[in-house]
Amino acid sequence: MKKLSFLKQISWLFSGQMASILLGILSVIIVSRALGPEGRGILSICLLLSTSLITFTEFGSGQAITRLTAAKKWKRADIYYSNFLVGIIRVILMLVIAAAILLFFKEFFFSGVPINLLILVLFDLIPVAALSYLLPYIFGLGRTAAYSIFLALTPCSIIILAVLYFIQYDITVKDILLLQIIWSFLIALVVLVYLKLKVKLGVKKFDIRYLKEAFIFGSGSFISNILIFTNSRLIFLVINTFLGLYAVGIYSLSFALAEKFYIISDAIGSALFVRASEKGLMKSELDFSAQVFRLNIILISILVLVFINIADYLIPFLLGKEFYDSIVLVKLLSFAFIFQCGWRVLWQILNGHGRSWVTARINVIITVSNIVLICILLPLWGLLGMAYAFVGASFLGMLLGANELKKLSQEKSFFSIILFSKEDFSLLFYAVNKIYRNLISS
Repeated sequence: MKKLSFLKQISWLFSGQMASILLGILSVIIVSRALGPEGRGILSICLLLSTSLITFTEFGSGQAITRLTAAKKWKRADIYYSNFLVGIIRVILMLVIAAAILLFFKEFFFSGVPINLLILVLFDLIPVAALSYLLPYIFGLGRTAAYSIFLALTPCSIIILAVLYFIQYDITVKDILLLQIIWSFLIALVVLVYLKLKVKLGVKKFDIRYLKEAFIFGSGSFISNILIFTNSRLIFLVINTFLGLYAVGIYSLSFALAEKFYIISDAIGSALFVRASEKGLMKSELDFSAQVFRLNIILISILVLVFINIADYLIPFLLGKEFYDSIVLVKLLSFAFIFQCGWRVLWQILNGHGRSWVTARINVIITVSNIVLICILLPLWGLLGMAYAFVGASFLGMLLGANELKKLSQEKSFFSIILFSKEDFSLLFYAVNKIYRNLISS
């Protein structure tokens, strides 16, 4: 199989992520208009149960699968089969934990949310868990085009939801959850069929040595994922406790819109992660990674500034006047995601070079900083205080990540990593033009 160039990989990943962004924005619009702030709050809390279980039982397996598959140290059949067996155990564990939470802690964690909706969302655990192993495996095999297509297909259930909305069907939280579950099972089935037809695995066996290495690497990524999830999703429980479901709806909407910028940087970071896993610690490679980090910051800053300037008109037009309170929040969180996007790229670079525990340490600092700032600012400014806290913690995280890349590349100056040059802008225009041409030709 012909190896895709870095820009070609970026082009495929970017196209898949752009499709996810557009469908995600459509989802935000349809769900917000159909359910209103409180209904959106209930949906967010329901989804929080399933995403929490997925995140807290993942143990960094996604990045470990991609890195170790790309490194070609282990047989791909052994990687597949070992994760298949671990996945079965994981689903059983998630269901046991979910049963305990709903039996003994339902009112503490999910006050105001109907129990039948919380039980329904548990059915989504099986296909989502399967995809959390299968998609990183496909990406690690170097099948970037297939990975990007599946990535783009994952949120396509919103198209069906949009049709229901426009024919004036009375959409409920239950309808949205059912549609998502059915679609997740369908995508998981399609991915399995693709692997069966396109990837020759050979003789499969369970390899405890692979799992040991995957666990050692994945543990650092797992801690990072838990901390990021705490900052971005578990915080909804705090909002629900102190400010109610309406506030959850407003904040989750604002965060959902702002984090679409993150998806672009995730595409760039993912390509760098695989590249770093394959090429190792070379000075030229680290210099290249630092330049891509700066280009990413320039690109995201331009997009955020454009969005901030049109948000006053765009949000009421798309979502309705009942979400007018979210405008200032969206602007603040979008600004924070400039730094979050920078940190995301640095995080993937460092992980690709085996520094998952370094990124875990930085994510601990980000999370602690965010919590401390929330404790100070939430009583003063409510949801705005939470947004200011996120801005501060995100900025700190990006600076710490840049400093670690400086150490790794043995640069004398920290500013050589973060300061822009004329060459950066020239290369950005070249890269954007090249990616555009690749997308057109594809």
